[in-house]
Amino acid sequence: MTGALAHAGAINTLTAQQRHAAATGEKNIFIEAGPGTGKTTVSAQRFGVHRFAARYRHDARAVVAVSFTRAATFNLRRRVQRLWGTEALAWPHRVVTLDTIMSDLFHDLLREELVEWPDAKKLWPGGDVKLDVRDSWASCGGTSSTRSIYELGLNGKAVTFRSAFAEDYANRVPAVSILPHMRQGICTHDDVRTILEHALHRPNCAARIQARLGQQIRALVVDEVFDANELDIAILESAIAAGVAVTLVGDPWQALYLFRGAKPQVVRDFLDRNGIPTLRLTQSFRWQSEEQAELATNLRNGARVTLPIDSDDIDVAIALYWKDLWAVGGGVLPSPTTRSKAGTKKPLRPCCSTTPPGTSWTSTPPTSAMLLPH
Repeated sequence: MTGALAHAGAINTLTAQQRHAAATGEKNIFIEAGPGTGKTTVSAQRFGVHRFAARYRHDARAVVAVSFTRAATFNLRRRVQRLWGTEALAWPHRVVTLDTIMSDLFHDLLREELVEWPDAKKLWPGGDVKLDVRDSWASCGGTSSTRSIYELGLNGKAVTFRSAFAEDYANRVPAVSILPHMRQGICTHDDVRTILEHALHRPNCAARIQARLGQQIRALVVDEVFDANELDIAILESAIAAGVAVTLVGDPWQALYLFRGAKPQVVRDFLDRNGIPTLRLTQSFRWQSEEQAELATNLRNGARVTLPIDSDDIDVAIALYWKDLWAVGGGVLPSPTTRSKAGTKKPLRPCCSTTPPGTSWTSTPPTSAMLLPH
């Protein structure tokens, strides 16, 4: 594939590692890219290699790159266009969120009548099912502190939804405001994901999802793969089973979406299970000195590091144990404190500041330690 890569105008700026990763002949590959090693650049180059390689000239299926946010896809789309030109994204080739792929798969199940939306024949009498999939329910009603929620399921082929109650109160749009919209063919991306999770447990639905991926996509580039959750991995596994060439790019140390169910270890298990080889990008452009690069490498490898300490040049020190703070020097003031959250007080980890005597200070409520301004 190196011939295709040679057409990219910025090829001379790539490192040897980046060229190898972008043009590798491996069908399925994981590119582990640490901070500053050019994840987005390599993802864009890899996209272009699949898009323009001569061996794929007569394959009408799409080359698709996905990420997990619109901001990330915007940046990647712009990079692809800059490196390969606007023709690189001529339909059906595209850069989209993974939610867009999920929505397409769900609509395909609906059109194939493997899954049925309530009152579908009345909502779409011509059979062209087109749900109005939204980011959230915020546009359909105001939130209030309530326990009212709704639950989705599959009863046979039929999508079901019903009101329920959560254990705790939270600010949310109550089910009484949501269910009428759902009966009109409106839902959220989270709803699509929930139904797909149920559908993947049905052999006929799982087979159709795999077939759809194989029919529509020939190469898939996944940016920031360590933000994937279990459903994302299940879809990627279906793509590999369908013969799609899958490139995964990411850094296990930069998983940002743990709050939405991202599970870095699930990604590792997925790589092992499918025998996907790894290429590592280690040359970073972010560090300004060899000491920074060495420190970052040691930390990523789990090695112990020792930083030189000059007690006259410390703004804030944070430690796990009090005795370590006392040993820093006479210019620091250990500061025990608590933070209040929802009426309860929780102890913070030890910290200290070199604030001069007599200076007034205020505290802020960080997650694991309090930093005191000086």
